[in-house]
Amino acid sequence: MLTRLRRITRSALLLLQALLLAACSQASQPSIAVPGSVVSLVPPAGFTPAPPFRLLDSLSGSAVALTAGELDSDPEGRQPMIVVASQLSLPFASNDPQKVSDQLIAGSARIQGGTITSRENVPFGGITGHRVDGVTPDGRHYRHYLALWPGERFVRLGAILPADSSKEVEDAVEATAASVRFREP
Repeated sequence: MLTRLRRITRSALLLLQALLLAACSQASQPSIAVPGSVVSLVPPAGFTPAPPFRLLDSLSGSAVALTAGELDSDPEGRQPMIVVASQLSLPFASNDPQKVSDQLIAGSARIQGGTITSRENVPFGGITGHRVDGVTPDGRHYRHYLALWPGERFVRLGAILPADSSKEVEDAVEATAASVRFREP
């Protein structure tokens, strides 16, 4: 796994690192059979990646990185990337999705310091979630989803897309986000 992590872009790795710091460390791996199958994260959530996104890497079943493109290594960050992470407890003393989302974004490399262009409450994780859209300091677009489940569980999805991403890729981010569901522990 470390070899695969060295091949992804620095910006993608920094995003993954930030998300993984928020994710719990568990020993099980996600269950992935074939592209398009349901990905199960450690307890709270599962999702189905929408094409053209494919699995790039995972960390102990608590976070999964997806990419759209042919490269497994993308040092210039030209390919779209999605990271989905779940955790069994909140990282901040708040149950306000907007506040928690802002704090998570502030701690996510390559998103932090960007400009928020919109935010709204949307269905995510099978409940009402919070979505923030923005532009990274280097001009790419990001979309951050967060759902807080009673009992302090949460799931988040962060997508970073090149500014010239196609509608197909944007729709795939939406479809992947729409597939995220909390599971009973």
